[in-house]
Amino acid sequence: MLRLKKECPWNSFNLPTLIMILSRKFLRRTFLNAVGPFKQISPSVHILNGHVIGMDPGHGKASFRRMLRTLSRSAKLVRIEDACDMVRNRKQVSEPMIAFTFDDGFIDCYADIAPVLEEFGTNALFFINPNFTNGDQAYVENFLKSNVPEIPGRPPMTAAMVRELAGRGFVIGAHTMDHMRLTSEDPAFLQHQVVDCKAAVEVISGMPCDHFAWTYGRFSDISDRAIQVAADHYQYVFSGDRYASYTSIDGKVLNRRHFECDWPASHVKYFLSVKRHH
Repeated sequence: MLRLKKECPWNSFNLPTLIMILSRKFLRRTFLNAVGPFKQISPSVHILNGHVIGMDPGHGKASFRRMLRTLSRSAKLVRIEDACDMVRNRKQVSEPMIAFTFDDGFIDCYADIAPVLEEFGTNALFFINPNFTNGDQAYVENFLKSNVPEIPGRPPMTAAMVRELAGRGFVIGAHTMDHMRLTSEDPAFLQHQVVDCKAAVEVISGMPCDHFAWTYGRFSDISDRAIQVAADHYQYVFSGDRYASYTSIDGKVLNRRHFECDWPASHVKYFLSVKRHH
């Protein structure tokens, strides 16, 4: 299961540590394979957070299509605007509902993810890093090496692609200018990475930017000041943490659940079996 993060210094691990890491992954997957098929998605509004179509782009669309076909048998796939509205207004739902978001703005969003979602009559919220979108080859290569070494060579969407998706009914959000971790409280840094990012996304998409997701998603990856700055400038702010709760910080933050498009549907069902609460 792909979890995008800072580059992992594998060469610093000794053999017992590597064996332990691989064993944990194997046991986790074995557990999810065994338990997932028996889980039911809870009657809640679920907001998923992914990144790419899969580690193997050649088979990603088929895997994602299978996942959505399975999920749609037991849950309603809803537009992200409707999901945000239901969460913000604390609407009680009687059936499972699922909406989608994707971070970083990889070309997968345009070439693979959006077309499959359209087949199922729904949309997604794509969070982009404007300097990645507009970056030259050197910037893009450094971005990939620094932030997502698991998938080297995966380019970003172009500005034209982003604008087209916005015109097709997808929502474009902000994800900092440069995919920076927001633990700093420096006003100039936050102004550029959070506030200036809003205007930059609007120039790219041609649409208002009302949604912000901080990088890495955990509350340990952002300062209290950064959350406040984001909440002051965006209608919706998203984490990737504390999923059992719909929101955090007195409703300022909407919480999402990580997934990837090539995960088995049974694994996603397991994670979405949690009953969410306000």
